Amino acid sequence: ESGNLKVNNLLNENHNCQIEADTLKLENYMSVRNQKAELRKLKRLQESSNSSLSNTINILQSRVTECEKQIKQEEDRSDNAGDLEETDKMTRANLVDLKTLLSNVENVKENLQKEIDETGSRVNKD
Repeated sequence: ESGNLKVNNLLNENHNCQIEADTLKLENYMSVRNQKAELRKLKRLQESSNSSLSNTINILQSRVTECEKQIKQEEDRSDNAGDLEETDKMTRANLVDLKTLLSNVENVKENLQKEIDETGSRVNKD
């Protein structure tokens, strides 16, 4: 009888261990699933930000081109006079500011793209 009792106790312990293992597996599965869902949300947000930055870059590049054209026109007009007008000086200053801003936005976009790639690799990871 004592042997049967020990066997029954071991079977009960084994059953309880299996239940606990199954519970831990389920908790792990749910945790991984939730993390992947959060990573997908993060990736969508990053991609949206990336798209906005691309639009901003296009606008800034357009403004840089406009400023360069304006400077060229001012240079053509002032070639004969030999001096730069005040508006030309302001246009050149604006161009420098725009180019600096454009460079900064492009750097931010590049860093964001790296983060998107990292997030994507974590989402696709098993």
